Amino acid sequence: MAKVLVGPVVGKVTDSEAHILVEVDALAKVTCKLVSDTGETSLTYDMAPPGPRTFHFTGLEPEQRYEIVFEGVDDAPAGRFRTFAKHPRRLTLAVVSCNFTVRRGDTDLWADLYHRFVEPEKIDMVLHVGDQIYGDQAFSWCVDKAGGAFPLVQPIEEQCRERYRELYRLAWRHPATRDVLACVPNLMIWDDHEIRDDWGSNPADSDPGTVEHYVGGLARGVYREYQRQLWDTLATDDPASGFEDHIHVFGDVGVLFVDQRGGRSFETDLARPYLGSKQWARIAEALGPGGAFDAVRALVVVTSVPLAYLGMRVTNAGVHVFDDLHDHWAFGSHRMEQVEFVRALRNWKQAPHAAASRDLIVLGGDVHLGAHTEIKHEGNTVFRQLITSPITNKPPSWFQTLAMRGLLELDERLTASYSFEHSDVIGRRNFGIVVVRVPDEAHDPVKIEGSLAGA
Repeated sequence: MAKVLVGPVVGKVTDSEAHILVEVDALAKVTCKLVSDTGETSLTYDMAPPGPRTFHFTGLEPEQRYEIVFEGVDDAPAGRFRTFAKHPRRLTLAVVSCNFTVRRGDTDLWADLYHRFVEPEKIDMVLHVGDQIYGDQAFSWCVDKAGGAFPLVQPIEEQCRERYRELYRLAWRHPATRDVLACVPNLMIWDDHEIRDDWGSNPADSDPGTVEHYVGGLARGVYREYQRQLWDTLATDDPASGFEDHIHVFGDVGVLFVDQRGGRSFETDLARPYLGSKQWARIAEALGPGGAFDAVRALVVVTSVPLAYLGMRVTNAGVHVFDDLHDHWAFGSHRMEQVEFVRALRNWKQAPHAAASRDLIVLGGDVHLGAHTEIKHEGNTVFRQLITSPITNKPPSWFQTLAMRGLLELDERLTASYSFEHSDVIGRRNFGIVVVRVPDEAHDPVKIEGSLAGA
């Protein structure tokens, strides 16, 4: 009988729907059952390796606890989740990034997250904000295998995909990670290491005539199998857009995941070199009148690389020492989009046509530091940012942390009227906790509070 390689991983859950991802090692007719106090529902699929598949359930009851049970496979791990209310008044989110399991040292923040928050059902959803795997060695192997000639023959191409799939299997089978993924909804967005360090910053990444671009496309396909499929059941059918941004609305709470890699690799254009014109159009529509977030009162914005980190001068000077800074909002021509994005978020929050109070928070990872940030306009805080990174990867030394604190304070201007200010910077492994409270009364203030849990 087939065995489970990955899963169950609970993906997007609403008041009436749920996505459950699982991967098996052999041909099997697999039944996924959701069992509650009021009954059960099931779906049966013919499954075949390689890669996972998502069971998409509809017609579920709101605010109901469901146990996940599999039939047709051996030793399937258990799972569970709770559906949301139609209009949740409180959502508690965990936020994680930079998951390099083999570098976790003597810490296990996944176990901490599970035992403190997930097991006692204190968390409604986990947001994974980038670097869920580290594909650098897989990328090098695939490029070497190609030897400059591509596309590869199908068996070799499939070996490349398997290199990336094995990284997901390794990361998501770690016991504490598996427990978290199986017992709470998860939504994810990629960053560079889903393909390779600094993906999108090298000219070859955006050139369809290079082996780098070709291998990046293979890695993107595997990303869609494991991460995008958690909310998009058509993820493996090669969506027309090369972008991975996505939008979700849970009653009065909206979540925006921004793709900071596709616009510099698969969907490049000169007008918007950082996020790309097509993604910008979707963001502007969602934030504008009549858009997806027009009736939303609390907005959670995920940018895998923090929206505000180092100032423009420090960023542009620092790329000669830290090449990762090529990926940042403040670098070079990206800066215009940084200011435009800050302005767009401020305009959404302070929109004169809004019928109720609004608030938002920006979540970022990538930089192997934790910090709180205030984004300001003319000296007044307009919204906040929480940076959380890494959950398992190696944190900076005490000296590196001290140096970064100094650089973070050196230049905090965006424009003459916009600025930012970091506080409570930590240089150890961490994850974030965000509590969103939306009151019943439209004009009572929305409250969004972020904190960091460190090793």
